[in-house]
Amino acid sequence: MKEKKSKIFIVSSAIIVLLAIILIVICQMPAYREKERKAEAILQFATSSYDCVFLSMFPTDTFHAEDFLTYEARTIAMPDITIPDYETMYSFFQYLKEYKHEIKEMYLGLSPDRITAEQAESLVQMFPDTLFKVFPEWLPLKEWQSAKDADALTAKYQDMVYAMTHQPNALVYPFFSHEWIIADDTNYLKGSLLKEDVALRTYLLSLIGPEEAAHSFYARPDRVDELFAEFRAFLSVAETGEYFFPDLSDLEVVFLGDSIFGNYNDRRSIPGYVSNLSGAETYNLGWGGATASDRDGICLRPVLNALLSQDPSFLPKDSQAYAGLTKYLLQARKSDKSRRLIFVLHFGINDYFEGVPISSDHPTDASTFSGALKNAVDQLQSAFPDAQVCLVVPNPIFAFQNGTEVINTAEGTTYADYAQSILDLARKEGLSCLDNYHDSHLEKTQWLYYADDIHPNDYGRYKIAYALMQLLATVSP
Repeated sequence: MKEKKSKIFIVSSAIIVLLAIILIVICQMPAYREKERKAEAILQFATSSYDCVFLSMFPTDTFHAEDFLTYEARTIAMPDITIPDYETMYSFFQYLKEYKHEIKEMYLGLSPDRITAEQAESLVQMFPDTLFKVFPEWLPLKEWQSAKDADALTAKYQDMVYAMTHQPNALVYPFFSHEWIIADDTNYLKGSLLKEDVALRTYLLSLIGPEEAAHSFYARPDRVDELFAEFRAFLSVAETGEYFFPDLSDLEVVFLGDSIFGNYNDRRSIPGYVSNLSGAETYNLGWGGATASDRDGICLRPVLNALLSQDPSFLPKDSQAYAGLTKYLLQARKSDKSRRLIFVLHFGINDYFEGVPISSDHPTDASTFSGALKNAVDQLQSAFPDAQVCLVVPNPIFAFQNGTEVINTAEGTTYADYAQSILDLARKEGLSCLDNYHDSHLEKTQWLYYADDIHPNDYGRYKIAYALMQLLATVSP
C-alpha cells in the first residue's frame, strides 16, 4: 500500500514539474518571439537598400514609406518594430555602420523616459555626416496629466532637446509641446500613435529646414529655455482646469469668411477644430479671396444671397462656400431646432489688399468694407431673428510691410484701420467680437503660427479656434 502511494506521489510530482516547465515555456514564448522578431527586423533593415532611415521608440505605424518617396524622392527603411530601449537602438546603429556606406537622413523618434540625452548624443555622433531629424515622443496631454512625476519627465525632455539642438547634424521638432497636437484626443489612435493625417502633417512640417527659418518648426538652441517655460506654463494651466474645451453641443455655427476659413476644410480648419473639440455643429462657408465689400469677383454678396435664398446655385460648385452651404441646407431640413444658431463673420484681409474704402455717408453701403459688414449683419438678423452674429477681427499679417503700407491712397488707410472698423461695428451693434488682430499675439512667433505671411498654419488656426470657442461659450441666447 505504501509502495502504491509512493508511486502515485512520484507520478504526481512529475506531472507538477512537467506542468511547471510547460508554464515557464509558455510565459517565455512571447519574450522569445519578440527577441526573434527584433533580430529579424534588424537583419532585414541592415541588408536592405534605402536612402534614409526612420527608427522610433514609440509607435509610428501611421507614417508611410510612400510619402517619403512622393515628397522627397527618397527610399526609407522603417523597421516594423517599436524600439524599446537604448541597447536595441544601438544594435540598429551598429548594423548601419556595418552595412551602409551613406545615410543621407535619419528620422529618430525618442522617448526621453527610456533613453538619456547622453545616450542619444552618442548615437547621433556615430554618423557625423548624416542629418538627424529628431521627434521627441508626442504624448497626449492626458498622459502628461496622469504622469507620476510630470516635472521630472519634463526635465528629461528638456535635457534631450537641449542636447540634440547642440549637435551640428541634428534638428529637433518639438511637436510634443504643441497644443494643436497633444491637447486634441482626436489626433490619436491609441497611446502616442498619431492618426495618419496628423502623422503626415508632422512629417511635412519637418521638411521645412533652417534655410526657411521664418516658417520652420525646428527648435532653436537659443530658444530651448523659452520653449520649456511656455510648455510648463501650459501644463500648469491644464492641471488647474483653466485650460478646457467648452461644451458647445447646443450650437450650430455658420462660418462666413475668406481664405482663413475657406482654404481649409478638414478637422484642422477653424470650423473643424470648433466642431471636434466643443461638439458644435459647424458649417464652413468660407471662400478664399473673398472681400466683404461688393465686387464682380469673389465676395460676401453671392454667399449671403445663396444662404438667405437657400439656393447654392449662386456659388461655384467647386468652392468651399458651396460645399458648406449644401451641408447646412441638408442638415437644416432634418434638424430638430434644438441647437442655437450663430453666424461667425471673418473679413478684412482682402478688402485691405484691394484698397476698398472703409465707409461712406451711407451706413449700409455694400461697396465699402464697414457698410458691407453692416448690411450683412442686418440681413442675417432679419432672416434669422433668433440667431446671434459674431464678428472676428483678422489676424496680423506680414505682407505689405506688416499691413502698414497704404493701399487706398485716397483714404490713407492701413490694415489696422480695417481691424478697428470691425471693432467699432461690433460695439455699435452690440455684437460679440473676437479680436485676433490685437489679442491673439500670433505675430510674436511667426514661424510657429503662420504658414506664410498671411495664413495661420495648423497651430495658428488651433489658437484662433480655441479663443473663438471661449467666446462662443459666452454668447447669450
